[in-house]
Amino acid sequence: MARTTRYRFSTGMFWVSVGLYVASLATTAYVTVEGASSQDHFGAEALVLGPIGFFAGHFSWLANPLLWGSWFTRTRQGISPSFPLALIAFIPAILFLVGETVPVGSAGSYKYHVSLGYYLWLSSMAVAAIAGFAYPATSEPFAQNAS
Repeated sequence: MARTTRYRFSTGMFWVSVGLYVASLATTAYVTVEGASSQDHFGAEALVLGPIGFFAGHFSWLANPLLWGSWFTRTRQGISPSFPLALIAFIPAILFLVGETVPVGSAGSYKYHVSLGYYLWLSSMAVAAIAGFAYPATSEPFAQNAS
């Protein structure tokens, strides 16, 4: 794939990743269940209140700064950490599926299940990994001068 084509593809995937992330903030990330009632929790709420989860053993919020780091290092000179950062972001993100309860402010902990916004968030990381992988290296250490 030509360098210009790779750059365009990577840039397009970067914007798709950002779009998926923004969409994840505006949709239901998870639903808490208490008896017969349930409450939707949007991605924006999960982003703002996510660090509260640390007290309950949820570390999935840490995927956010890893994803942001992937975005901001995509065009870095030389070998970019964008691809590995996006892949590493999956580890804490997937751990959200392991938990049984999630804290909801000062109301206590509730059982939950993930919703569309969570999957959009994961998709954003996958697409960011593709964008980081596809970005053409700015220096070609193994290229030899043909003259």
